[in-house]
Amino acid sequence: MQCRLMMFCQEDDERHSLRKLIKTGVVDSEEKCGLRWPLGRESSGGRYCVAEVWRTKVQTFKNSFVKLKVRNVHRFNLGTSTVEVMHEASLRISELTKQLRDKTKPIPSADMLHDTLKLVWDHFLCWEGSFA
Repeated sequence: MQCRLMMFCQEDDERHSLRKLIKTGVVDSEEKCGLRWPLGRESSGGRYCVAEVWRTKVQTFKNSFVKLKVRNVHRFNLGTSTVEVMHEASLRISELTKQLRDKTKPIPSADMLHDTLKLVWDHFLCWEGSFA
């Protein structure tokens, strides 16, 4: 588990409070967010409390021409008991970008773009499985 606030806390007692709060989280598959805090442990000395739990899974697929990054994010708000699920994909075609920038060579960009998009379609977009 990662806590972005820790990077900005200057005092040792603040870091200690945040670490203690994070370490008291218990993995529980019965909970919507997959984590729970024991009764009375969902806050740390009245200074910090758990408001949201995020679980992110990132998978990256790449070869020398293309890089596809797929992100699944599950966010659970403890105050409102709402769940938000996001699925994101980013595609980077580095070889095509290089050829477009290098104006001295002829650019087979249309063919390369067609081949790359066909690869992504055939192996990822029409796939009926799950990344979870």
